[in-house]
Amino acid sequence: MPFLFKISIDYSRETMIIECPECGAKNQTTQPPQPGKRYRCGKCGAVVTFLDTIDTTSETTKSAVASRTYDIPKRRNTMNKWIVIPIIALLVIGLVSTGYAYASKTSQLNAEIDGLSETIGELESEKANLEENIEEVKSDLDSAKGEITSLESSLDRVNSDYNALSNELTELRTFYDGIFKGEPPPYYKPQNELMNIVENASAKDPTWQQLVDFLKTDLTDGRKYVLEEYVCTGFTEDLHNNAEALGIRSAVVFVHFEDSEIGHSLNAFNTVDRGLVFIDNTGVSGFTNRAWDRVAYLRIGEQYGCITVDAGIESFEYEYYELKYEQLQVRIDQYERNVEIYYGKLRDYNSALRSYNAEVQEFNAALQAYAYLTYGKYLMFSAWEDSLKAERKRLNRWSARLDSIVSHLDQELVELGIQYDQYGGVLGVVKEVEMYW
Repeated sequence: MPFLFKISIDYSRETMIIECPECGAKNQTTQPPQPGKRYRCGKCGAVVTFLDTIDTTSETTKSAVASRTYDIPKRRNTMNKWIVIPIIALLVIGLVSTGYAYASKTSQLNAEIDGLSETIGELESEKANLEENIEEVKSDLDSAKGEITSLESSLDRVNSDYNALSNELTELRTFYDGIFKGEPPPYYKPQNELMNIVENASAKDPTWQQLVDFLKTDLTDGRKYVLEEYVCTGFTEDLHNNAEALGIRSAVVFVHFEDSEIGHSLNAFNTVDRGLVFIDNTGVSGFTNRAWDRVAYLRIGEQYGCITVDAGIESFEYEYYELKYEQLQVRIDQYERNVEIYYGKLRDYNSALRSYNAEVQEFNAALQAYAYLTYGKYLMFSAWEDSLKAERKRLNRWSARLDSIVSHLDQELVELGIQYDQYGGVLGVVKEVEMYW
């Protein structure tokens, strides 16, 4: 259905005013409407097409135009109305849907963001824990490396100790393979007398303490060493037989030394708690008789060593003796110098004693040459006799001083635990050992 548009002309401005049928807005134009041409309202945007036009040049037309209303069809108005409304509805629905979708998506994104934030927090915490664990692992690794280094060092020491012990075991096997004998010892005491070894079939191996207790009560070491009469074989025989009589199993041991034809004898006991122990209880010629029980230390190719039982023995290994000997070396050197001094004084004393005895013999021979003495001879012999008595007193005092020196050296020797041969020399390097059970 066509719409009528109100058109008026403003001659003062030479413009044509067209009123919009939709909103009533007055749109101005300097050209008259052209049929078939589309015009859009400047306010509401409605689009119309004019079917007819008028001549706006005459006065009649101008007045007519001012009062007349033209029936001009508006083709798209109805279509636009029914299209725009659904479009708007669709747009509204779309916007609402979009808004809802946006709100839903936003909520979902916010939830995801919250989840991601929580995950990030967990990951950061896990990262911190991992970094801490890495530091701990690094520390443990450094500690493990240090421990590995320490273990390698310990392994080297163990290997070194093992090799040393292996060599020592080889030496011990060589040592012991040649020393154990089953038959009676074919050795003699002075006067070409065989040793009288008495065995006890029921004798048993003692503990170390039982052995110490036995040595303290046994008096064999209290006997005096007398050359060509009672020597090391006598001490060894008596200690063995006394031990066997008390049910203590004992062995007789003989030691041969390098560069010497003179050997030495001692005893051995296989203690149940401390192993094989060598005991030397032989005294020293020229010294007082007293306790001489000592633990002997034997090793092929090494010096024969002794430590007194009273010294508190901590080990029976030869290295222990070497350590003690090294610690006592200064005292041992001083002791040996004192012994040399003693023997020097003893030689002087013996020389003076021999001179005294010779003079006594001379005095007796001279006195016996006279049947009777004149007064003058009497006075001479009396003076000579007084001189000999004075010399005898001096020799006695000298002997007492020597005895005091001997007593001191005796005590020092016991403390040091050194074993000397019958000539006062230290026993030498062990060449061979024989043991008879």
